[in-house]
Amino acid sequence: MKTTITLIFGAIFFQCFIVKAQWEVQNIDANNISAPIEADGFLFNNLNTNAHFEVPKFSGKNCIYASNLWMGGLDQNGILHLAAQTYKQSGTDYWPAPLTSNGATLPPSTWNKIWHIDRSAIDNHIANYNTQGYQLPQDIADWPGSSFNGVSQIFAPFVDINNNGIYDPAYGDYPNVLGDEAIYVMYNDKYAAHGESGAIPIEAEVYSTVYAYNSTGSNIIDHTVFVRHRIRNRSQLNTYSNFYVGIWNDFEIGDYVDDLIGTDINRNMVYGYNATDSDAIYGLNPPAIGMKILNKPLHNAMFYNNAGASFYGNNPSSANHYYNYLRSVWKDDTPLNFGLDGYQTGLGNTNFCFSGDTDPNFTQNWVATTPIDYRIVGSAGPFTIAPNGYITIDVAYIYARGSSINGLPELGIAADVVQNFYQTTVNALTENDNSESFKIYPSPADDFIYVTHNNNLKSFAVIQITDITGKLVLEEKSALNTIQKIDVSNLKAGIYFIRTDALNVNMPQKFIKN
Repeated sequence: MKTTITLIFGAIFFQCFIVKAQWEVQNIDANNISAPIEADGFLFNNLNTNAHFEVPKFSGKNCIYASNLWMGGLDQNGILHLAAQTYKQSGTDYWPAPLTSNGATLPPSTWNKIWHIDRSAIDNHIANYNTQGYQLPQDIADWPGSSFNGVSQIFAPFVDINNNGIYDPAYGDYPNVLGDEAIYVMYNDKYAAHGESGAIPIEAEVYSTVYAYNSTGSNIIDHTVFVRHRIRNRSQLNTYSNFYVGIWNDFEIGDYVDDLIGTDINRNMVYGYNATDSDAIYGLNPPAIGMKILNKPLHNAMFYNNAGASFYGNNPSSANHYYNYLRSVWKDDTPLNFGLDGYQTGLGNTNFCFSGDTDPNFTQNWVATTPIDYRIVGSAGPFTIAPNGYITIDVAYIYARGSSINGLPELGIAADVVQNFYQTTVNALTENDNSESFKIYPSPADDFIYVTHNNNLKSFAVIQITDITGKLVLEEKSALNTIQKIDVSNLKAGIYFIRTDALNVNMPQKFIKN
């Protein structure tokens, strides 16, 4: 899908764009990355033949051509159900709109919508929603918390101030989103026949949040985009086993002709990098880009050659091919082998391509050596998902560049920072969503912050403040008062998280120190 083959497949490209252009597109650009998202979940392509995961922002340089969700498993009769997306040349497997609670489809044309929320707007709403003269922002008013297009159903997470189960922003309710900027899309694989994979639909709906931070003070987080895919099985009959969820990636580090790929098993990450110390677009010491699964072990990492002539390892053309790639199996049902090109090498089966020295089952070092037009899929599983069951996959796209020849040492460091940030902030916030009983203000703060809490705090509960690396920087006992003043004047400028070991409150809250 690069410039050099545009002329060969020009007619197909044109058809692809017609399919793609019917859905709304918006960019995530809170930090030093700018990247487009479509209402059907298609990531990081700007509706033409150019990559558009632009980093640094405004540079015109890009390092991902496209990235999409693949998933599939077997029903109770052993029949494969699958949905996957590459470039939508022959059709699509996903359409905007969730499914109803009984699994019915909704018209994509009226659900062709992206919800785009900034943290600053939410914070302002929380502080001023009941202030005279306050005007409710349209993005907050339109949030599909408990209804949209006349359908009453919980479509998006929100904080329910009055606990009535209805999204009422006029009464203080607000979107419960991650990051300083978030894009939220809802899509499904049931609306029509799967034109991309040809597979039988899963009857799944997907809620995807693409989010980024710009207030952490971390250069690494400023070069990271996070995505949460929340997948729900809306089939009324099928429980799926051997169900895999994968992220398909077309990495393009500037000029795509000199790129290599790899897998870091220990970091649950697949990545792309330049084969030499110079790239025609990025110049000397080009960057590396990684896709890291944050909340599940990486179970498989498989590649194929977009321009390959081999019958076993080029573009998938059937549902079984997609499912094989999710499980590190070639198109001809041969397992991935360790070493060389991964095909019948005689060195033993492996789940991970080009794993360097991170595969504990082998003593050799396996790296890609020949630049080709690689695609790589990193997947988690196998899962079992019952009707109305959920699978949540959190991933991060991490850009790293430094003094090394290909950015890989810097990418490893960045991946560790991102994982720690996720564990101490994003994951903790998700698992312990009890924010209404524990608040802090002001933010940004100068010398003092005030902690407000309800009567759930234990006697002499401990309040802890950590920096973005998770390092404890301040700790003190809590008073039994509902408002507590804490001196933060000695903290350096940056982002911090505060938590308490109270009986019912264990979620960190963020504040910024000026």
